[in-house]
Amino acid sequence: MSTLRTGNSLQPRSLSECGVRLPREKKVAVLIPYRKGDKWGFCDRARKMVVPAIYDDVGPFSEGISPVKLDGKWGYIDTTRNSLYHRLPT
Repeated sequence: MSTLRTGNSLQPRSLSECGVRLPREKKVAVLIPYRKGDKWGFCDRARKMVVPAIYDDVGPFSEGISPVKLDGKWGYIDTTRNSLYHRLPT
């Protein structure tokens, strides 16, 4: 954020006042890990199941992908449950 000097103090200025236009960000689904029994899946903010609880372990989504453990092997899925990498090195 830019500042505007007024007297002896600095006042913050908004980016729009500076003529800066930010690109519209692509909306990314926010998926929250949840556990059902001993398996993990993901739900949305409305608590609607998006990815069924089939994983042994999961990590949080970051930039649209999440690490998941299935049958003792780690990999990644995207928000539509497409497998991106079948196995991570251990």
